[in-house]
Amino acid sequence: KLDSFDNFKVTSNHDCKMGRWIDEQERKDEPFTKSNSWERLKNIHSKIHNEIQNYIDKNAQRTNNDELKLIAKSIEDETMEVF
Repeated sequence: KLDSFDNFKVTSNHDCKMGRWIDEQERKDEPFTKSNSWERLKNIHSKIHNEIQNYIDKNAQRTNNDELKLIAKSIEDETMEVF
């Protein structure tokens, strides 16, 4: 879709597989969902979705490649942190 330069919405951080898993663990009240690491995971996961949306929006505006590369690097770094 990026090649079309159209603006579209990324899947929300609660609707992807990981987001559904996160929500399920919290509904089950799993002990590990009470940790700082869990909060960090949730925050990074949400940030990734936001940054991907930012990339899509900037791409649709035909923002220069240097700015897109910075956003892509942020997405890559955050994704690595999740794993």
